[in-house]
Amino acid sequence: MTVTLRTLQGDEIPEALRREGLSVLFEVEDEEGGLHYREDDAQAARLVVELSGES
Repeated sequence: MTVTLRTLQGDEIPEALRREGLSVLFEVEDEEGGLHYREDDAQAARLVVELSGES
């Protein structure tokens, strides 16, 4: 399995993570299927690189 990055907007954002002012959330799925969320695109991209390097 590969590391993936998705951009979530509006109703795509999990309800438990929604809050006022949050319109975009980045979801990183690691090779084991674990989900990690970041609000900043640069942080999400760094996480993808880090997780990809662990394989």
